[in-house]
Amino acid sequence: MALIEQLDAITQEYVIPALKDNVFKKEGTVFDRIKKKVDGGTEIRVPLLYDTGTVGTYQGYDVLDTSPKTIITAATYQFKQYYANMTLSGIERAKNSGKAAIIKYVDSLSKVAIKSLRRKLQIDIWRGNRTDDTDIANGVAAVGSADRLDGLNFVTDTGHASTSYGGITSTLMSTWKPKLTNVSGTFSFDDFDSMVTAITMDGATPKAAYTNKYVFNSIRKKLRPGEQYTGGGKQETGGTSFIVSGVPVYADPYIEGTGVGTQDSEIYILPDDSIEIRVMSSGNFEATEWMRPSNQDALIKQITVYLNLITDNRRAVGRLYNIDPA
Repeated sequence: MALIEQLDAITQEYVIPALKDNVFKKEGTVFDRIKKKVDGGTEIRVPLLYDTGTVGTYQGYDVLDTSPKTIITAATYQFKQYYANMTLSGIERAKNSGKAAIIKYVDSLSKVAIKSLRRKLQIDIWRGNRTDDTDIANGVAAVGSADRLDGLNFVTDTGHASTSYGGITSTLMSTWKPKLTNVSGTFSFDDFDSMVTAITMDGATPKAAYTNKYVFNSIRKKLRPGEQYTGGGKQETGGTSFIVSGVPVYADPYIEGTGVGTQDSEIYILPDDSIEIRVMSSGNFEATEWMRPSNQDALIKQITVYLNLITDNRRAVGRLYNIDPA
């Protein structure tokens, strides 16, 4: 078997299954708590309840309102394209001759691809297609683009009245807007409790809250050691998170904020089942063939995946922003 054919066979047998199984599996990250679903078609269409139907009361021979109402519409999301490169130089091929050695080396390349792609998605799940993005966790400037996920910053956009999300604005559909609280100060248990109450509706309940390490530590300092805030009192708890108003709170390294003294931190509160990652069935971690550039002693392969973050109930997503974690 020619080398490139052998590498392609090894990739399909070992690398692609590892990517499908492991990119979205990382304990302690937001991926643990967001459903993943494979979707067909060229775009993602999610049915929504647009408005209530025509209802009312009447007496005797009153004329009934028979005017039609549009009660069902759909949010439409585009698949976003992500890739990870795998490269194998001529000297690396020579050093790793034989099938066993090649399998081991390609496996190491796949681990790098998994880690790199997961990190990119972890960044974009919060900050998505924003154009003034910065990689807070590593201090590296990053260029925002509409090519990136419709991140949770976009789901909870304060400009929802004029900015289309899923092809809909809140001007068109009054319920198609997130719950937002401009804290403009330090964290308050009352603000958090009010937000939890506001997004608990229609069978949707908050599943988890995420913030940066600064706000996380600020809240933890407000609690007595080993306890949780429940809205009506405190109870014993443990682990790497704590519970506020019945909702587990986690720190995520990719949520923005510069620390004490600045009102630029935020807390996202996510519902139990209204946020999903949809992956295109025909673009679910596909691999190109290993290719040899005409001017390099190397082989290159791209792993691609088409996906997006979607919701069918935007008003069940909450964000507290402009928080000073003092």
